[in-house]
Amino acid sequence: MATGAAIAAVAGTAITIAGQRKAAKAQQAAANANAASKRLQAMELLDRFEINTQKLKAEGEVMKGQQQAGFAGKGIDIGSGSALSVIEETNSLVARQILLDRKEAIFKSNQLISGAEADTRLAGDIRSSSNLAQAGTFLSGAGSAASVFAQRPSQ
Repeated sequence: MATGAAIAAVAGTAITIAGQRKAAKAQQAAANANAASKRLQAMELLDRFEINTQKLKAEGEVMKGQQQAGFAGKGIDIGSGSALSVIEETNSLVARQILLDRKEAIFKSNQLISGAEADTRLAGDIRSSSNLAQAGTFLSGAGSAASVFAQRPSQ
């Protein structure tokens, strides 16, 4: 009877360790996948910023063209005075908007990268804690099996 109990303790320990290992691998894979996803999002965010910058520059050029056409249609010299100031202000507005958008894109990208780094550290912590849990389970199972044999009547 004692041998059967010891075998059950060892088998239970092995099954628990296998379950802990599998759960930890799944959690680790999920954390690593989250990290990869955040890194990809950070790169895509910066790519979208570049696309949006080109769009904003093009819209600024259209606006300047409309301003120039409007001034020229009224016979106003666009090379000096208030007409030139309006066109220069349009250039300045576009440049300021691009700078603000760049700062925001870099901030958001850095936040995503920080999150990815945290997820990568989490994956490592999951592995470490799983190893400790498995060792604890093994020692507990070994103790249970030893206890069963220690309680066995001597023959």
